[in-house]
Formats: sequence, C-alpha cells, structure tokens
Amino acid sequence: LLTVLLSLLAQRALAGVTRCPGTIQVSGLDDGLGDVYLVNAEINAPGQKGQDVTVDQGAVVPRLFGRTYWADSCSNMYYSNNQYKAINLLGKTFRYTVDMSGLGCGCNAAVYLVSMKLNNMSSQCKDYYCDANHVCGVSCSEIDLGEGNMHAWHSTMHAWDDGAGASCGIGGDTNTWSKEDYGPNGRCIKTTAPFQVSVSFPLDKYKSLKGMQVLLWQAGSSCSLMGSVESYAAHGR
Repeated sequence: LLTVLLSLLAQRALAGVTRCPGTIQVSGLDDGLGDVYLVNAEINAPGQKGQDVTVDQGAVVPRLFGRTYWADSCSNMYYSNNQYKAINLLGKTFRYTVDMSGLGCGCNAAVYLVSMKLNNMSSQCKDYYCDANHVCGVSCSEIDLGEGNMHAWHSTMHAWDDGAGASCGIGGDTNTWSKEDYGPNGRCIKTTAPFQVSVSFPLDKYKSLKGMQVLLWQAGSSCSLMGSVESYAAHGR
C-alpha cells in the first residue's frame, strides 16, 4: 500500500506553498472514488522550502522543489499520515501522461510510490514524508514509476535501505534504451511532446509480486519502449 507522489526539480520556483491545491480525477481506484486530493509539501528537504504544485485543467503541474502527495483529504491546519491515499497495485497497471518538454540535464520530474500512510514519524519535513534515500530523515521502500527529463528516464525499485535500487530506462549506468530511441529527437519517444507511461505489477503463481514492467508510447510514433525490473535483491537479500 503506497502513497503516490509527484515532484519536480525543474521549473522556476514560486514563493510560498498552497497546501491544498485541489483535486484530480483518477479512474480504477479500489475505493471506486474518482476524486484524489493533492497535499503539497511545505518543506522539500531539511533547510529547503517546498514550492507550489498546482492543478491546471486536470493536469498536475509541479514547480522547482515542488512535491505533492495523493490523499483522501487535505487540511490547511495540519499534516497526518492517515490522510494519505494508499493504493494496492499488485496485479494492476498504473497509467499516466507526462510532458517532459523543457526539462534539460540536471532536472528531474518524478512520479513515485512510498508508504507514507504507514509511516507514523512526522520526519524532518513535518509531513510524514519518507523515501529510500532518507531525504527527510525517515526511510521507507520506494518505487519510482518514472523519473527523468528530456534525455533520461529511470523506473526503479528500492528497498527501504537501498537508495540506488534496480532500474530500467536510459541514463547513467542504465541503458535499457538508447538515446536514439528516447530523447528530443527520439525515434520512439520524442520528449519535446507529451507521451504515455504504463507501469504494471504482475503476480507470480503464488500471487506475489513478480516484478515491474514499464511501457512508454507516443501518439504518431511507430515504436514503443519496454523495460522491466525483475529478481530484485537489495544487498543480497
């Protein structure tokens, strides 16, 4: 059961944070409810203020150092781990559309899952945030559905104490795809235009998680990009 987060280290920073920026419509949730509240982080990391994440015609728009959480409710008065949405993706697929245009090297836009609803420690960011890199002082397992920019993409599984994790995609030491396939002039994914992301979590015969399967595709493209993370063992476990 994981909380969905969206963050961006890219666009121009704006002063101040609106904690409750609105709701978005999401289909296929276990509770059958389509409205998902967004809860913005006021602290991005210890010593670094967060920035606004807004909703524009149903799209989530983060700005530099902006991070927002999916929730069942939002309060302007307090943060609570009980307000965050927990979703079960075992045997299911998560789909979304992303626009990376304008995000150059050094920028990182991310959609990822962490278990904030199960975390009862408020953390140094005061909002119960946790991740595999201990950013706000509390560690937890993390699944990066997709993070990157116009030149790089990683989909990564992290155990709570494995900041590196296991990835597929392109960039750094990960080379599932080539720069000819993904990039501003990519053969399959041209990152100057929006594209679609599909991340699946298939089960094995014992109904346990088999791995993570990733598919990127784009309207008008003659090819798609596929990747997977399977047989992940953190620190030999």
